[in-house]
Amino acid sequence: MSRHQLLPTLLLQIQKIHTTGQHLKSKTGAEHRWLQRHFRDPFVKRAKERNYRCRSAFKLLEIDDKHHLFRPGLHVLDCGSAPGAWAQVAVERVNAAGSGEWMLVCNLL
Repeated sequence: MSRHQLLPTLLLQIQKIHTTGQHLKSKTGAEHRWLQRHFRDPFVKRAKERNYRCRSAFKLLEIDDKHHLFRPGLHVLDCGSAPGAWAQVAVERVNAAGSGEWMLVCNLL
């Protein structure tokens, strides 16, 4: 399978990871209640709006606002980066998408 054929397959697999309302029928009572709480959580909704991978991004934003950890031009190493929301915040705050800055993210599965 060529690299160009593999990418759409991987994207489809990634999309299947997220649980949506249509899959709630196969869940137990406790799982159903947890998912309902999860979908009503305001931070989950904000994370989806801002395209963060998970709601924990807001924890790092709050820490950075209080302690000023990140500055433009800073180099960042994120170890144990799954699911990646903190890496998203760090890239935004240090402007790693610009020139000269970089960020290294690693995760052992």
